Amino acid sequence: MIQAQSAPVAAPIRYDLRAMTPALLEPVRRWLALAHVTRWWPVECALRAINRHLGEPAIACLILAMNGMNGMNGRDMGYSQVYDPHRADGDAACHPYREEPRGARGIDLFIGEASHIGQGHGPRFIGRVLDHLFDAGAPCVLSDPSPLNVRSVAALRSAGFRSIGERDTGGHVLLMRCDSPRQRISP
Repeated sequence: MIQAQSAPVAAPIRYDLRAMTPALLEPVRRWLALAHVTRWWPVECALRAINRHLGEPAIACLILAMNGMNGMNGRDMGYSQVYDPHRADGDAACHPYREEPRGARGIDLFIGEASHIGQGHGPRFIGRVLDHLFDAGAPCVLSDPSPLNVRSVAALRSAGFRSIGERDTGGHVLLMRCDSPRQRISP
């Protein structure tokens, strides 16, 4: 689905994505305990889901590392998961975004290090993931933050997402979509 890669985004900072392993659960657990993350990703529920996702082939769990800023080399700073709303497991028939085109991908993410919030890293990280997914042929990418999560909504908009509308999917969300610039698809 998504390969761990590096790509320059804005000199001199480079954002690196790598596949998450069970050994990397500890930094994610630490981030999930921080107030700016816990508000949107409840710790115990999120850890159970991430553990489950590590074994699911249709979901890529990724760690974000940042290189080149103030001498940082490979400092882990966030988490993302990329999923296929048409995946073949048991809940594909009832996935709330199954009406999206085949090949669409969904993303969820957070910046774990509080010192990196509000610095413009979110939209650049999202842009990096979008570039990879569009290069791989995804016609569009979806995300569904809480409409109250103004930082996440702003980062997604800055990265090119548009609002589709609010929905209830087991929680109240704002469905957002970014279409690939490489192909034209219907809304």
